[in-house]
Amino acid sequence: MTDAPNPLPAIMTKCDLRIVTDDHTFAALKPQWDELYQKSTDRHYTQSFDWCWCDWMEVGKATGGKLHCLIATEDDRLVLIWPLRIHRKYLWSIAHPLGFETTEYSNVLIEQGPESDVRMDLAWQALGQGSRYDVLRLPFVGDGSRLHRLIATRKVLCVTEQFATSIVDWMASPNWETYYRRLDNKQRCDIARRRRRLAEAGKVIFIAAVDVDQQSAVIDWIIEQKRQWLVRKARRNDLLGTEEYRRFLVAIAERTKREGGIVVSALKLNDTIIAASMKRVDGARSEVFLGAYDPSYKRFSPSHIEDEYSLKWCFERDSRWIWGSDPNATRTIGTRANPQQQATISPPRLGAPHSFCSRECDVVGAISSQISAASRIGRRDRRRESRARLVAARAI
Repeated sequence: MTDAPNPLPAIMTKCDLRIVTDDHTFAALKPQWDELYQKSTDRHYTQSFDWCWCDWMEVGKATGGKLHCLIATEDDRLVLIWPLRIHRKYLWSIAHPLGFETTEYSNVLIEQGPESDVRMDLAWQALGQGSRYDVLRLPFVGDGSRLHRLIATRKVLCVTEQFATSIVDWMASPNWETYYRRLDNKQRCDIARRRRRLAEAGKVIFIAAVDVDQQSAVIDWIIEQKRQWLVRKARRNDLLGTEEYRRFLVAIAERTKREGGIVVSALKLNDTIIAASMKRVDGARSEVFLGAYDPSYKRFSPSHIEDEYSLKWCFERDSRWIWGSDPNATRTIGTRANPQQQATISPPRLGAPHSFCSRECDVVGAISSQISAASRIGRRDRRRESRARLVAARAI
């Protein structure tokens, strides 16, 4: 029995791999990028040209990042795209997928076929050998994905963190009523009761897809609610407070097309927004990645009511529903685990010493976070002491 021929040498001679670093060349990829994206059967909207272009122009470039997009062509045909950007953190250069490293899946857009794994292998080699970064950070690598399998079989310095997001299981239900009756009875009754009480306070309106000319106002509302939540919880998020983040959300929402993109939904009481969310829609998948509610209506659980309306909208579109890429999300509306992992990788050229440096970088970041938290606690304690002294003075 003879061994099967190795396809690697043949592909190496016709596969041209290179790194795109300038805006003009990056923009010129759009036609073939869109074609490759539409052909993919396992695509995420974060892999689309629109998402990556908006991130680079509104955030990456504006904050001093460097474009690092690996592409592969065969016979002048684009067959692989791995869009990354590089930024500095302390003494090291960190590469990660174009986006905010908070909701983007780490995957490679690649032409499907028998040579896909070989192309992926070549891309991995090219990315490591010609790396201009010290750390490659890959958030949300789906278990069983091509990238996950590749990392598992490679001998690289890699630290991984395991977690799971949630995906809704429609349980092969023929219609929405059948699916809904299969859910937990207590949960259904609780949401129905809160929805009735909310209806007693005024007219409840759910807008599945806000009109384009109203999207920016709803996005501003979501961001402001998120900022207020951070203040109430004494937490910090360097992303939400930036104008770049807002510009990106507005820009990517405006690029929504009929076959996929960003959908902005809102739940209103009369004419007042009480809950809203942003979803990514691509093919047969819908995914919440940003949402908020007005805390003054907390007793009605407006976010859960909006979730239920959105679920029904999604079911009627025959679309798979994912509860965002938040490992801390605790959704219970008929969900199952969606295993993920985050990988931090050192390029082969850096060797073991760099693994230590990477850990040192994380330690420095952790210490900085602890100092920041301690500072917030100190300010909070001082405010409490001041209020106590004021109360005591008034009592005298």
